[in-house]
Amino acid sequence: MKKIICVVFFGIAAMTMAAGTAQAGAMVNVLGGLNFQNDSIDPAQSGTTLSAQGGVSYGASVEFGMNPMLGLELGVFSMAKKTKATVAGAGEATATAHGIVFPVMVRFTALPVLDFGVGGYYATLSDKFTVSGSTIAGYPDGDQTSSTAEKSDYGLRAGVRAKLPVGPMLKVLVDASYNFGLKDTDNTSTTEKTRGYTLMAGVGIGF
Repeated sequence: MKKIICVVFFGIAAMTMAAGTAQAGAMVNVLGGLNFQNDSIDPAQSGTTLSAQGGVSYGASVEFGMNPMLGLELGVFSMAKKTKATVAGAGEATATAHGIVFPVMVRFTALPVLDFGVGGYYATLSDKFTVSGSTIAGYPDGDQTSSTAEKSDYGLRAGVRAKLPVGPMLKVLVDASYNFGLKDTDNTSTTEKTRGYTLMAGVGIGF
């Protein structure tokens, strides 16, 4: 399923890039950095404190201009969700899960070196995760599988990006984005929704 989604996505991105090039130019961005995700959980787990740790995120996007102030960006990013759980009187453990995020954003150029983006995202999620640094009895380090985790997610996305020219068609990028999940990703009576931000840097190549 992931392969089908990726093929369809890149097909759309390729056609969009061609259309954008014909109209107002296009840019391919390659980015990497850290994802900090601390999900909204209701009801809160009594005696348990969750804290976001930096999980590696990387990928690429295609951005094409619709006019000098407005552009449309399609991306695909690998994302690691890394969360540390501290259980009162029991210990702590860190769990890392992986997913692929497909953001679609409209970007507004506020200044020649700064733009803002709003839009949404769709994500495929893995039901497998890796536990590390566990001091909780009965919760050992190693790979585990969740029987209650959803395998997809969707929501709203917003961000800001600095674009520093270093050549005629090359820019250094510094990007910050926030994901606000709308889907409950837990198949139990607990409601869990994505809340997290990503900090990345990279390069943009214009065409």
